[in-house]
Amino acid sequence: MSELLASTRTARVRPRSQVRRLHRGVWAEGEESPDAELAAVAAAGAALLAVPTGWLVDDWAAWALAPDRIGPPRLPVRVGVSQESAVESRRGLTVRHSDFLPHELVIARGMPVSAATRTAVDVLCDWRRLGRPRAIELVDALLNLGLTTQDDIAAGLAASHQRGVVRARLLVEETEPLAESGQETRLRLLVVDHGMARPVAQLLVRDDDDAIIARCDLGWEALDFGLEYLGEVHKEQLAGDWGRQFDLNARGLFVMGITAEHMRTPHALAGKIRAQMLRQARLLGVPLPKP
Repeated sequence: MSELLASTRTARVRPRSQVRRLHRGVWAEGEESPDAELAAVAAAGAALLAVPTGWLVDDWAAWALAPDRIGPPRLPVRVGVSQESAVESRRGLTVRHSDFLPHELVIARGMPVSAATRTAVDVLCDWRRLGRPRAIELVDALLNLGLTTQDDIAAGLAASHQRGVVRARLLVEETEPLAESGQETRLRLLVVDHGMARPVAQLLVRDDDDAIIARCDLGWEALDFGLEYLGEVHKEQLAGDWGRQFDLNARGLFVMGITAEHMRTPHALAGKIRAQMLRQARLLGVPLPKP
């Protein structure tokens, strides 16, 4: 990762070919890292050097709070400052003026960031910029890690007057604390957005003695139908996932494996899921779950 230099005087003693100007008074030594995660860390650090009284907010705060679950956000870096601050947005840096209470700021990855509940509130209110699926995906990650709760987020939104808060209050109901990956979140939203009943997250599979033997990412217990996101994995792991799927099928649960390739054609995928739901309903003689 590039070394950040928070001093123009320090930067000037280095050969010009060895330093890059990131912000006023903030330079980086060396080339920008090709690794997206390291590049994001450097960008966030440079932004906070440029605005030493600021803290990371929105999707940048979510990433700092849950780096193992959330990939690097897109530039520009988003930094919060107090209402009285004279700092303004600039190239590569978006500044948000806001009033934060002391308990709404924490340290994550060695950087000041908005706390999880406030971050979730801000992310849901920012659904227009982020897109509804991305906003819900970020909040799902914070919920799944136990960093906040739906009740706390709802309370925060009830007291908020931000732009987008009316829709954000409705989006809380679309979040899922049991979602274990962003792909699971997007698959759940795809199902719901195509008019099907919301599937249960982490559907438990039981044997004849009612003992839990497995679980699926998503599913409908009444239909004995589960969805399993297979993800980008090595061939050995993929084979293991398919073997697990066949085992579940043998126990009476139909499991549909979903890959990234399927997700690229959402309408076609939704049609396949809906068709299988109808087959399961006819096979079991039960009505389709209502949306």
